[in-house]
Amino acid sequence: ASLAASLAQALSTAEATQREADGQLRGLERRRTEVNQQMALLRANLRDLPDGLPLLAQQRQDYAAARTALDLAEQRWGPENAEVNAARQTAELAWERLEKAAQTASAGLTQELMSVEAEIAQVQGQLAAAREQSAALRQRASTMPGEAAELTRLSAQVLQYEARLARTEDQLREAESNYAARGLNWQVMDVARVPERKTAPSGVRFGLLGLFLGALLTAAKPAWRSLGALARQAQAEAEEAQDRAEVG
Repeated sequence: ASLAASLAQALSTAEATQREADGQLRGLERRRTEVNQQMALLRANLRDLPDGLPLLAQQRQDYAAARTALDLAEQRWGPENAEVNAARQTAELAWERLEKAAQTASAGLTQELMSVEAEIAQVQGQLAAAREQSAALRQRASTMPGEAAELTRLSAQVLQYEARLARTEDQLREAESNYAARGLNWQVMDVARVPERKTAPSGVRFGLLGLFLGALLTAAKPAWRSLGALARQAQAEAEEAQDRAEVG
C-alpha cells in the first residue's frame, strides 16, 4: 500500500508538470500564430487593412481623417488650391507616420517571434521529459496489482479529459482569432443563458462513468483520491467548453 501511495504521489507530480508544460506550449503556439498573422497584415497594403483591427489603430485613423479632409477640399476647391495643398501635405505626413509605425511594429514583432520560438523549444524539451517520466511511472504501476493498476487507469482518464478540453479551447481560440483577423467581434453566449436543448449534451455519455468513478474514489486511499477529483474536474471543464463551442 505504501508503495502504491508513493507511486501515486510521484505520478501525480509528474503529470501536473506535464499538464503545466502542455498548457504553456499551447499558449506559446497561439501567440506565435497571432504574431505571424499580424506580420502578414503589416506586409500587405496598409490601406486595405479591415476596420476594427487594433493594429496601428491611431495612425490609421489619423491617415483616414487626413484623406477625408483632402477629398472634401478637392471637391470644394478643385485639384490646385492653397487649402487643398495644405490638406494634401497633411495626408502625406499622416501616411509617412503610418508607414514608420508599421516598420517599427514589424521589427518588434520579429523580435517577439524569435523569443517565442526559443521559449517553445525550451518548453517542448520540458514536456518531452515530463511525458517520459509519466510513462515510466505508469508502466511501473501497471505491473502492480490492485490500487496501482487502478491508479494507472485514473491517470489515463485525467489525460483523456484534459486532451478533450485542450482541443475544444483551441477551437474556440482559433474561431476568435479568425473573427478578429476580419475585424469582427467574437462573442460566445454564456452556457447558463442558453435555452434547454431537446437533445442531451454529448457529456451525458460520461455520466455513468462519472458515477462509477465517484463511488470508487470514496473508498480509495488519499494518496490517489486527488487524481479522481482532478478527473471529474477535467471532465466537467471539457463538457462545459464543448457546450460553449456548440453554442458559438
